[in-house]
Amino acid sequence: MDSATNYPSCIKIPSTSSKQNMINTYGQQLNLKETLVLNNDLILLANQTLGEGKWSHTITNQTIDFVESFMGKYVCGCVTFLKIQLQDGTFHEDMGYCYTEEAMKGLSIHCARIVCLMFEYSIFMYITQVFLFLLFYSGFSYRCL
Repeated sequence: MDSATNYPSCIKIPSTSSKQNMINTYGQQLNLKETLVLNNDLILLANQTLGEGKWSHTITNQTIDFVESFMGKYVCGCVTFLKIQLQDGTFHEDMGYCYTEEAMKGLSIHCARIVCLMFEYSIFMYITQVFLFLLFYSGFSYRCL
């Protein structure tokens, strides 16, 4: 399966900005241990970038979109809304969507939830790194928040 468009979605997410039109999918075989290590690495990177204890994250909503049996595998779609807030009260909230294929139904659901959250962390860290890079090269000095 090459894309998530093969699976009908019952969740209709209103598009409020062009950035929210990006949909993340994960349709390859998932290595759960590697995913959890990457998730921990992203949290460590956030601690290094923003300062440990100076930011927090909250899953504001996570919904299983569908679970289907397809050619002997279970396919699960998941949408996650994640809010990351800094100590001064500023926050960024975004959504991610992914689907996974696994041999067992429970594992498919579990992996979809984890991967969807991991995508949101990575998007936030990418945005943060680009912002700090632009500040650095435009002559502004910055310090960890």
